[in-house]
Amino acid sequence: MLSDLQSVCEIEVVKRLNSDNVTQILTDEKIVIPPNSEDRIKDAAKDVLISEFPVILEENPGIEKELSRIDGLWSSLLLKATQFNDFKTSKRRISIIDEKRVRFKISNQIYAPSIEAENDREVLDELSN
Repeated sequence: MLSDLQSVCEIEVVKRLNSDNVTQILTDEKIVIPPNSEDRIKDAAKDVLISEFPVILEENPGIEKELSRIDGLWSSLLLKATQFNDFKTSKRRISIIDEKRVRFKISNQIYAPSIEAENDREVLDELSN
């Protein structure tokens, strides 16, 4: 039953994360988070920190100093921000030319074949739901 209670508490903590408390959750060593929940809570706190950073920076100009005290926090925030940005971009293309002058195009756009038959459209609709 304790694992159920821990899950409920974890969900409540994540729901209550906001621009006022995420810095404290990520930097205060006095806050003890159970090891099973630590990754999920801190990931959610990083998401809030990234999305609310302009507000947090305005309210707390010393935030950068606080965040830099924790080893590895800046790098994990940068990685998360990059992933967050990649997710939001709809069309991103990169061209790479190697030593042999071969061009590769990398894109995160999904291409689907054109569907002619009505049955195929129904199947595609079912798969997308």
